[in-house]
Amino acid sequence: MKLNSKILLFLLLIISANGFAQRVIDGDTTQPVAKSSYWKWTRHGNLYFAWGYNKEWYTKSDIHINTNISGEKAEYTLWNVNARDHIGWDELFHAQLTIPQYNYRIGYFFNKTQDLGVELSFDHTKFVVISPQTVHISGTSNGVAFDSTAHLYPDSTYGPKPFYYQLNNGANFFFVSLMKKFQLYKSHSGKIDFSYIAKGGVGWCIPHVQNVIFGNYNDPHFQFGGWDVSVESALRCVFFKYVYLDFAQRGTYASYSHLRIAGGLAKQNFGCYELILTLGLNIPQRIKAPTHGD
Repeated sequence: MKLNSKILLFLLLIISANGFAQRVIDGDTTQPVAKSSYWKWTRHGNLYFAWGYNKEWYTKSDIHINTNISGEKAEYTLWNVNARDHIGWDELFHAQLTIPQYNYRIGYFFNKTQDLGVELSFDHTKFVVISPQTVHISGTSNGVAFDSTAHLYPDSTYGPKPFYYQLNNGANFFFVSLMKKFQLYKSHSGKIDFSYIAKGGVGWCIPHVQNVIFGNYNDPHFQFGGWDVSVESALRCVFFKYVYLDFAQRGTYASYSHLRIAGGLAKQNFGCYELILTLGLNIPQRIKAPTHGD
């Protein structure tokens, strides 16, 4: 399935799940909450923590490069570059928990009805330019324009000027998200609670930049590298009030800039479709003891 069709499916699922949740809630006889009260923050809300793993697909990306190496100035673009993730799930039981592509979440449903919340999240996602591949390249070298084809190959085995580009210790998305929860099902005993959660977030990128730009090696490093926005659709099942399982899909647009490479800087933008499975600890709403006059 191509990425474009995944994004379309993602949007359709958000719309359909939202409509389904509204139909389920229609049977609720509780009175509507006033807007001022609905958004009011309570200290007795629902807190949760979660850890999980992810899988990504990326759109094609244009990589813009500006370098000055030994007095040779070059500014050019690699067009429609293909990239993949590096899930590392085969290392789950043989290496540190942070070796595969992972996620963590800290969230809080803050209002009286416990269906509005905020979440801090981190997605450790890996972006690796596929090689070998052939791409269109255009720009200038020492002021002379060129328009050609570039053959990207991973190491010196294939030629004298390898091209190896990755954000492989993380493209690393941080988000602050607003959440809306719709309850789909709750057992009479309260031991199973099934809900749909829609999220929208903004944040920043902290990539780990590691590359060889046509034979010029950089010093791999972490850095602040740009901004990102996302929408997410999640199905959550809470068991016995305190443990839950989340299955989510997230669409992200990330804009990277001032990525430090050998002798210069790079920048790029891309879209990402992400599937996420997390296991969490749920700390349910604490019921405030009534005070005199309540």
